[in-house]
Amino acid sequence: MAIDSQIRALAAHTALAKAGKLSGRQAHEVWRVMQLITTNQSREGLPGPAVQAAMDFIPFPKAWKVVATKALIYKRLSRKQSR
Repeated sequence: MAIDSQIRALAAHTALAKAGKLSGRQAHEVWRVMQLITTNQSREGLPGPAVQAAMDFIPFPKAWKVVATKALIYKRLSRKQSR
């Protein structure tokens, strides 16, 4: 395996581990930022840590999926509790 692919694999593994540690609320915030970044919308006024996390996760589909899944679960649970 080439060094570049080893580094990419390690980065993907690290991103996935970090995504797994996010709380539902954090995942929801990062997910919203990921959507803004990928649609080239302004990041002005957004919390720096959420922007950095989003930028770290975007290149890795598995980490993206974990963030999106946690965000969706958080959103659904929040709706149920507010009823």
